Parts: sequence; structure tokens; C-alpha cells
Amino acid sequence: MNPQTPLPIPPNVSWIDKLASFYKENSIHHNVYDSIHLLPRYVRVVGQSCYFLNQDPPSKKPNPLPHTPSPPQSPSQIESLSALLESEIGSTVTPSHLIHGLLRISDPNAKINNCNLYKTGKIVGLDLSSALAAITLEVTPNDHVLDLCCAPGGKLLLIADILGSFGLPSNNSYGTITGVDISEQRLSTCRSILKKSSTPSAKIRARLYVGDGSKFDIQPPPDSWWDYSYHKDIQFAYKNNKTNIDKSNIPWFSSKLLRSPALYQESIASQSNTNVLSNNTKIISNTTQHPETPCDNINQHRKLYDKVLVDAECTHDGSLVHLYKYVNNSAIGKLDTDFLSPERVEAVSNLQYSLLINGWNQLKVGGTLVYSTCSLSYKQNEMIVAKFLQFANNFTNSDHYTAIVEQPNFVNSQPLTIDKASIDNHSQNSNNSEIIHIQNSSNHQPKETKKRKHVGLKTQELILDQIYIDFKEHLNKISSIVNCVRLDPRVSDTSGMFISKIKKLR
Repeated sequence: MNPQTPLPIPPNVSWIDKLASFYKENSIHHNVYDSIHLLPRYVRVVGQSCYFLNQDPPSKKPNPLPHTPSPPQSPSQIESLSALLESEIGSTVTPSHLIHGLLRISDPNAKINNCNLYKTGKIVGLDLSSALAAITLEVTPNDHVLDLCCAPGGKLLLIADILGSFGLPSNNSYGTITGVDISEQRLSTCRSILKKSSTPSAKIRARLYVGDGSKFDIQPPPDSWWDYSYHKDIQFAYKNNKTNIDKSNIPWFSSKLLRSPALYQESIASQSNTNVLSNNTKIISNTTQHPETPCDNINQHRKLYDKVLVDAECTHDGSLVHLYKYVNNSAIGKLDTDFLSPERVEAVSNLQYSLLINGWNQLKVGGTLVYSTCSLSYKQNEMIVAKFLQFANNFTNSDHYTAIVEQPNFVNSQPLTIDKASIDNHSQNSNNSEIIHIQNSSNHQPKETKKRKHVGLKTQELILDQIYIDFKEHLNKISSIVNCVRLDPRVSDTSGMFISKIKKLR
């Protein structure tokens, strides 16, 4: 067995100095990069019904695939796969202690491309942090899920596998996953992963679009998309009524059932109840049209998604292995001089906010949106979510807020909110690594300073100092922001990641 080998320091270390300066400017400890040699690799067993090990596994499949062997599910079978992979790559492999179906490889330099499990599509690379973001959606059998920044496809495949674990599509299991990415080249990678690794009941539910996630507004498919008799009916209606079909709505890649042009007739719609937000206007109701909003085509008959994932483009400063490969692989290219510049951070932050707003507009009432980045910069994380919460809740009173951040399902404690009475004293506290002045939201009684408990996972506290200052007059609207989670490479045994689970209340 080869010992864990640290990643070598690149010959040109100027980018490390630049990264350290970036961390300092964003209230991040400068030694974050030092943990790169401690980080493991992770792979996921394809076809697994992934779930948190501190929770009960999903219910039994309502409509299992006929004549198809079930993928390994028991701990002993997972351990057997771990042992097989370990023998192939020569590095210690153990099942994740947090997520069923995820395997931890101790050596960050371990190569899986040449092992049989990878070649045959039985495993795919997926970091623990990415898996956490996807599973936080808590996908159920009838959920139509939208992944607005889906490439290269690891999280999309995981969501497809979760939906596929419920068996063939039926009245009890008609959920789909729609992936969007602006890069056709990156989306091709996503397509390849689906073709190679997904199970039949997962692959049939996926559709991919090349497009700008900040403007994407194609509806989810009808709930009966899987029913051949339904296709016959709408095909007959199409031929007789000559309804228009916008071919741009047809997926770039999907199963034949989800590519049927008749599914994308203009007359196919279902009623929804939503509020539309934009950067140019405050809040638009279903019955109000506004010339400035990019969503002015949304109307009261529009079908929306049950779950939305916005794993937004970012500066990738928390993904240390990603950064290292980026600056040391000549095929990818070196860091340019503007990679971590304030101008780039501002441009990326604007894009992130636009993605979040559009994801919210595509989400139905009662649905869940997960906003995540692999940056450690509060400007791309806490600041974006605070800005969104203030905007979304700006026109409602405290009893009728539109958006609230919920604790991810891997957090084991009572939901928290900001204790407004103590904010004025916050500047006197010098320990910036703690979340202070929080209270239990279930009874609104002030609590002592506390840290949240995470089952089997260590996290870093949020960076809220500047948020307290910038949003002091709106703390009631953004108080649930303390339920966001930061994964830190130094303590979380995975890459840096920010995760925010936002519920659409009305």
C-alpha cells in the first residue's frame, strides 16, 4: 500500500502568494492552502441510493426495474467494493462515514482512470462537498429538479441516481432532472457521464440544455411524460390543433420520451403560484407584467420546478486540488493575472446573484433551492445570500416572509436565527471564528453562544461581521442566514464549500 503522498509545491509559487493575499482580504485564514496535502479523494458508487448515514435510507422502490440486478446496497457490499478499488489503485479506500455510497481514498494523488471499476462506469469521481450540496435538496420520487450549472455532471448524475432508485417512471415516481450549462464542451462531458454511468431508470429521467443559467426559463416536463398513451394523445392534439412548438425548448440531450416535440407545445402548461424577482424590479406578482423584468413572460399558468440547485460559478479558491491542477496543467492553462482580482470577484458575484434570482424564479412555492459555491470568500457566499434574503423578503412582514434559510439535513441541531438585541455589541467581540448572538428559532428565546452540531462532519463558522454591518437595518429579513454551512479544507476532510438551503414559503 502506498503511503499518502503530498502534492508537490509548484516551481512558480507566485500564485500561492496571490492566493494568500486573497484569503486575507476575505477574512480567511492564510494557512488554508497548507491543508492540500491532507485532503483525500472521493468516488461515488454509481446506482446507489445516496443518503446521509445519520438518517433512515429511502423507502423501497415503488416500481422496480424488471430483470435488472439491484446495485450494491448493504454495508458489506460497499466494503467489498472498497477493497476491490483499494487493490486496483494501491491506496487505502474506506466507505464514507457520512454518506452511503461514497468511498474515501486516502491518497489525493491516486489515479482511478485506469481501474476497471471506473472504466465500466461503476464509480465516478465526486467530492464529499459536492455530494453534500446535491443531497441537501432532499429529492423525492415526484420532484422535477433543475440544476442550473450542471457541468461536468457529478451532482446531476447523483440526483438522477436518487430519482432512478425509485424505479421506472410511473404515477408514483415521475421526477426528472434538467441540467443547464453555458458551455457545450462541458455539457458534452456531462452527457458522456450519463451515457456511461447512469442506470436505465436514472438516464431516462435526465435532459440537458446548452444555455445561460441566469436566463433559462424552460418549464419541467408534464408529469405524464413517461406515459406512452399520453404521448399519443398530445401528438393527436398537436396534429389537429396545429399548436406551435418552440424547437429551442427541445433538449440538447435526453431520452426519446423527453425529446418528443409534442411535449413542448405552447399549450402544454400547468398552473403555478409564484412571485418573480429580478435585478431591475422589486417583486412581480402573477397578474402583473413589468417591462424591465427579464421574467416578464412568466404567467399564472407556468409550471415550475420542485427543487433547484445553483452550484454557481466562482473563483474556486476553496477547491484546493482544483486550483493546483489548474495552475500546473499546461493543457488547462496557468492562472492569469486577474484570476483573484477584485474586478473578477465582483463580476463573478454579479453572475452568482443573477443565477440565484433566476433559480428562485423557476422554483415553485413550497420548493427548496440549494445555493452553493466552492469559494471561501464571504462576498460570494454570505453576502450573496444576505442580499437575496433582504430582496426577497423586502415587501412582506415578518409573519409572511417569502424566503428562509433552513439547516441542511446533515446538521443535527435546532435552527438558528440572529439575536438582534445583541448585534450592537458584536463589534466588541474579537473572536471572528465564532458565530455569536444567535438564538433557537423554534421558541425565539435567546441562547448562549453556541456552535451547531454536525453528525460526523466538522465545519467552519460563517463570516458574518460585514453582513451585520451592511444589513443592520434588515436583520429581521436575513436572520435565517446563520443556518448556512461552511466546509473548510482544514477541518472538514473535503474541499471548501458553502451551502445554503433556501425554502420558498409563498
